[in-house]
Amino acid sequence: MGRSTAVLCTAMLFAACATTVPVSPRVKMLDSSKTRLQNQDAYFSTEYRRINDRRAHFGFPHAEGNARPAKIISLALSGGGIRSNAFQLGVLAGLHEVPFGSATLYDRVDYISSVSGGTWANLAVWAWPDDMNALFACLDQGADKGFANAKAANPQCADALLMLRTFQRVRILPTPWDQRKEVWQHDIEANSLRRCNPQSFAPLTEPCGQNALATKPYFIANSTHDSPNDLSDPADHFPFETTPDGIATVIDDGKPHKGFMLAFAPEGEQWRRRKFFMARLHLPGGLPDGTTLSLTAAHSSAVLEGALGGVRALFLDFYMGLANGQKRVEADTLRSHYVLADGGKSEDTGIVPLVDRGADVIVASYMGRDSFPFQDFDNADKQVTKLFGCTMSAIREREDSHPATQDGTYSCPNAAEKTMLHVHPWPTNVAGFVAKFPQDVQDYLRDDKDARTFPQTKTLQTRYDEPLIRAYYLLGKAIAKEKIAEFLRQQLQ
Repeated sequence: MGRSTAVLCTAMLFAACATTVPVSPRVKMLDSSKTRLQNQDAYFSTEYRRINDRRAHFGFPHAEGNARPAKIISLALSGGGIRSNAFQLGVLAGLHEVPFGSATLYDRVDYISSVSGGTWANLAVWAWPDDMNALFACLDQGADKGFANAKAANPQCADALLMLRTFQRVRILPTPWDQRKEVWQHDIEANSLRRCNPQSFAPLTEPCGQNALATKPYFIANSTHDSPNDLSDPADHFPFETTPDGIATVIDDGKPHKGFMLAFAPEGEQWRRRKFFMARLHLPGGLPDGTTLSLTAAHSSAVLEGALGGVRALFLDFYMGLANGQKRVEADTLRSHYVLADGGKSEDTGIVPLVDRGADVIVASYMGRDSFPFQDFDNADKQVTKLFGCTMSAIREREDSHPATQDGTYSCPNAAEKTMLHVHPWPTNVAGFVAKFPQDVQDYLRDDKDARTFPQTKTLQTRYDEPLIRAYYLLGKAIAKEKIAEFLRQQLQ
C-alpha cells in the first residue's frame, strides 16, 4: 500500500469513527452575518455590563446591569507592524493626557478594536499591570530623550520601553515548519505582554487581568480566517475576532450558519496549534502539539501569502477542541480547523466589529501601508457593505494633500446615522506636527533617505532606526491631543 493511500485510509477511518453530538452550549450559531447587528442586546450584553461597570468606576454616565450604554465611544487602531504599534501607542498616550471629568479621555473610550501592529499597542496598554501615568511617562521620556537616556534616568522604565522596540523578528521561511510563526509570538510576548500576558483569556483570574477588565477599554483583537478558495480579494476573506469573553466570526463557509460566537469558560473549549503535517491532512482529532494558542499572537501575525494557495505554510494553523460533556463536537456542526492570518487579510482597520456593535462614535486611526490614500478604508467599506448592508460616507478629500483628520459617518438599515473620524497621517500633512518634535528627530526625518516617506515607511523590515520609531509615537500623541481630543469633546458635549 502506497503512503498516500495509507494516509487516505487513516483519514477515512477517523471520519467513520467520529460521533456527531450537539454543539456546545457555549457556542451561539449565527444565521446570517447581520444576526448580531440586528439583535445587539442579546449578543453583546456581557460587553455592555463590563462597559457600564467601568464607566461607573470612573464616574461617567452609564446604564444599569447589562443594558446598552448611551454614546458608545470607540477607537479602531489599524495594522502596520511596529511602526503602527508606535503610532497607536502615541494615540493612546495623547488621549490619556487629556483630562475628562475626574479621569481622562482614554478612560472614556469604551471599545478599542485593533489589527496586527495596532493590537500590539492595544493589548500592551490593556495588559500593563501598574500605574498608567508611569507607563506613559516612560514612553514619553523615551520618545523625547532617546531610549538609553530614559532608562538611565529611570531604570524602572525598561519594561515600558520594550513596547517602543526597533527590532522585529521577520523570517520569510522559518524552519522547522512547526515553528514558522513562533518567532512572532515570542516577539509579542517578550515585548508588549511582558508584564501580564492574557494568553488564554479564560478565566482571566490573574489580578492584572481583573484590573484590566475593570479599568481599561474593552478590547477587540481582529484577524482573518481562511476562505474556501483562498481568494486574493480581501472582501472574500472572513473577519475573526477575539475579546476578553470569547471568539467570533460573523461569516463562514458553513451552511446554513453564517458565523458563530464562542464564550470562553474555565473548562471546555480550547484552541490549540496543530503541527504542520497534521494541519495539512486535517485528520479528525488532530494529535496536537500541546501548545495552547496565544490569541494575542494569532491576531498580530504578519502573513505572506498569495492567491490560490500562495505560501500557506506561513499561516497560523489551529484547531478548535470543542466538547459537549465528554464527547468531541465534530466539524459537521462547526468547523474544527481554521487557518488564521492577521486582520489585514480581510480589512486592516478594526472598523468592522465596531459597526457590528453599532458604536455611536468610531475614531479610525490608520497607519497601514496604503499604496494610495485610504486604500485600507476602501477594504473596510467593502466588508461593512458585504456583511451588514451598512455604508460609510465617502472620504471627501482623497488626494495626497488631504488633511490629517476628516469627519465622516456610517449608517446601517433601521438605525440612526453614526459618527466617524478618520485619522490618516500622510507625508504631506504632518509637517506641523513634526515641527514640534525634538531637534534630533526632526534632523533625522529631514536627512535620512529611509525616513523621507514618513509616515509611510516600510511595514515589514527587521530593524528600524530609533529616531523613526520615536517620530511615530510623537506623531500619534500630537494628533491625539490636537485633533482627536477636540473631536471627542464635541461628541461628548
